[in-house]
Amino acid sequence: MRLAELKPSLFIASMGAALLLALSLLLAWSTGWHWSPTESAAVHTFTQADALFQAEGLSPQRAQVSLRHRWDSAFPGRSGQARYTVTLPPALLANEPALGVYLERVGNQAQVTLNGVLLQQWGEPRSPVYDASKFSRVLALPTALLQGAGPHVLVIELHAQALRGGGLSPVVVGPLAAVSALQERQQFWSQGPAAAYAACLLLMGGLAAGLWWHQREPLFGCFSLAALCGAVRPLDQWLQHTPLPWPWWGQCWRWPMACSWA
Repeated sequence: MRLAELKPSLFIASMGAALLLALSLLLAWSTGWHWSPTESAAVHTFTQADALFQAEGLSPQRAQVSLRHRWDSAFPGRSGQARYTVTLPPALLANEPALGVYLERVGNQAQVTLNGVLLQQWGEPRSPVYDASKFSRVLALPTALLQGAGPHVLVIELHAQALRGGGLSPVVVGPLAAVSALQERQQFWSQGPAAAYAACLLLMGGLAAGLWWHQREPLFGCFSLAALCGAVRPLDQWLQHTPLPWPWWGQCWRWPMACSWA
């Protein structure tokens, strides 16, 4: 059968089978990705932090918060900044030459200090074209800053824009090798499926567009438009630097998503 003679029902069935095959291959690949419990034995997860919030139009607020902390849930419709403080216990620092911090999510722009010394900064404060929360983060804790009895204070400061998904995940501290392995595992599950899903949609959308061009069958055209629009949101997860400033960039991918659902 020639491509130009492919029937809509057969096309949809074949595309569905292709998508299921791609997802099955991704699942089969993931079964070989093992996380050893011994690697996480020395890792400590902080689920509480002392926080200072300054939201637009409100007075500063101090509170002890649970991590994961979502800025948009705490201050809906407002931008602002937050300062989270975590004190590292001495037992965690003993007999470990190379420690690291793992942050599954931090954003929208952030910086981390240890005992008042800047360790890392992601994006300029209040930048409308940069979003640090798209990727997880690992940074090493310099041994020179962990000398003495302490206390050793880790501070995470962030700037969040309204409706942009800012906030802070639990703070994980442990051997650098262990937290790096944890990041690799998390990125596989958060980025891998999204990339595979977007690739499948782009492939199906391109094939449907070619069929519509040859046959002028409305179903092919609608399918192509829906598939190509649906690929926009997964692709956005890879863009730390956005083509347009927020919130305009948010509107650019929300409309295609609405078209794909319709």
